[in-house]
Amino acid sequence: MKKLTTGQMIDCLGLNDTAVNQDGYIVGYDHKGNLLLWSKGEKKPNNKESNEFNAYFPWIKKDLWEINYCFVGYEEAMEAHAKEKKTVIYAHDEETQYTFVHGEYGHFQQLANDGIGLSELITGKWIIEQ
Repeated sequence: MKKLTTGQMIDCLGLNDTAVNQDGYIVGYDHKGNLLLWSKGEKKPNNKESNEFNAYFPWIKKDLWEINYCFVGYEEAMEAHAKEKKTVIYAHDEETQYTFVHGEYGHFQQLANDGIGLSELITGKWIIEQ
C-alpha cells in the first residue's frame, strides 16, 4: 500500500477505515467522527476522552501512514454513488484505482482502455469516500 503523510492520511481516511504508522500507532474514527490514536495491541478506544488525536499530533505529524480501507461490494458502492451522491473508488489492485465522482462522466473509457471488464467491477473491492 501507498505511504501517506499525516495530512494525506487524514484527507483519505474514511469513517470505517484505520491507518497505521511505522511505529505501530493506529488512527481511526469513533462513532461521533472524532479522530483517535491508539497503540498496536491495544483495543480501539470508545471515545476521545484522554485520547484526542490532536494531543499527539506534534509527535506524529512527520510520520508516514498506510490506510487499511474498509472495502465494500459493488452494490453498496453504487447505491452510495447514486442515492447519496458519494464519490466511490474501484480498487483494482494496490496501485490501480479508478475514482467515480457523481456528476462526472467518462470513467468507463479509462476502464475499457485498461482492459477491465464488468465482471471485475462487480466482484471487485470498492471504497466509499466520506
